[in-house]
Amino acid sequence: MPKYSPTYLIRALSSKSLNERAFANSVVVSGSYIASQALRLISNLILSRILAPDAFGLMMLTMTFLQGFQMMSDVGTGPSIIKSSRSDERIFRDTAWTLQALRGVLVTAFTLICAIPAAKLYNEPELALLISFTAIAALIDGVCPISRHMASRTLSYLRVGLVELSSQLITMFITIVLAIKLQSVWALAIGAVSGIALKTIGLYAFLPNSKNWFKFERSAFNEIFSYGKWIFLSTGLTFLARHGDKLILGAFLTKSDLGAYAIALFIIEGISGLVNKLMAEIVFPILSKFAREDPTKIQDAYYRSRKKLETITIPIAGLLITCGQQIVDILYDDRYQLAGVMLQILGLRLAITIITTPGSNALMATERVYWLPIIRVAGLITMAIVIPISNITWGSMGVIWGATLSYIIYIPMTLIALKNLKIVSIKRELFFILPLGASLILGYFTSLALNSLAT
Repeated sequence: MPKYSPTYLIRALSSKSLNERAFANSVVVSGSYIASQALRLISNLILSRILAPDAFGLMMLTMTFLQGFQMMSDVGTGPSIIKSSRSDERIFRDTAWTLQALRGVLVTAFTLICAIPAAKLYNEPELALLISFTAIAALIDGVCPISRHMASRTLSYLRVGLVELSSQLITMFITIVLAIKLQSVWALAIGAVSGIALKTIGLYAFLPNSKNWFKFERSAFNEIFSYGKWIFLSTGLTFLARHGDKLILGAFLTKSDLGAYAIALFIIEGISGLVNKLMAEIVFPILSKFAREDPTKIQDAYYRSRKKLETITIPIAGLLITCGQQIVDILYDDRYQLAGVMLQILGLRLAITIITTPGSNALMATERVYWLPIIRVAGLITMAIVIPISNITWGSMGVIWGATLSYIIYIPMTLIALKNLKIVSIKRELFFILPLGASLILGYFTSLALNSLAT
């Protein structure tokens, strides 16, 4: 029976074999994500023709503040559910859900408090209302069922994927209709909150064992917090390292140019989102299982997952680095032309993210999560040094260059952490240079071909 046939995949999803379940779920995760990105692209292309670039710039700032508060308060309830041996206990799941709900309330409150100061900082009065409104999304996400993480733990992603796609499709239509009616950034804001609400309702309706309630057990809390405190430190630092450039650029770029940057980020985050999705739903659960049951197999599992991941995604990064301008020129109108060179710069950042993300997941799976804040601090120190120099040298575009170049420090820092765990192999690492080099060469000739066709 062909491995990609629907019959095989349906059977493999409930197989007792970890390899079969992992393969089937990787196909489901990849397929649902590709479908999701196709919907996002269609929606983005339509909305970019209805709304001005300013709307995308304002919305990017709005969501950056909300995402920042969420990341800075993450105590790792999801990863704790995936890796803990107690996850089958109702009291453990309810305690995790209670912490998640409390976090949602705190994030919402803190976002509301910071809305007006943020608007004054960027001299954008409308930003206060936008941030206050989208804060509702954190409250809704806080009561999302813990069963979504149990689906990842058991490699049973199909229902989650169907719910996410369905809610996204409905959200797309809502946002487009509102954009036509309102002709403002509020169409994007209302669409974002609606999407979170629809997904949460869908997960409660279609996932098994999705009922949770407010309960607290001290031992469950201690286990979650002892693991999650390092994630708390790491995700806060990760936000500053990976999204700080958005906040800085908000002070340097016009709203229109910030909108062009939002478009470039939209394309990049589509690919990096696939990497993170595969890591969270497939690789991290597998590495966690080996860490619990047979640590000697982690290195092979780590490199197998990296090989499959980079074979697909590194060529895309190479194409964006070399052909970013042509891609933007084909997809968007002249108002977004600046997004092309921004996309090429961010393509390098994407390549580094692809290389280092599996290592971060391996550290989390082996409970060496304390390495993550150390790595992020190194990145922030590098960013603090490089961005001012780049800004003086290249102006506002230098901020993008500085943030991207500061990512390079993550490669040696991640290798050092993995080397201490005896997971990393330098010979195997050198092998991964080849796909990037080949993709850059292929992308260069593709760029020449596209230029010759344009003339």
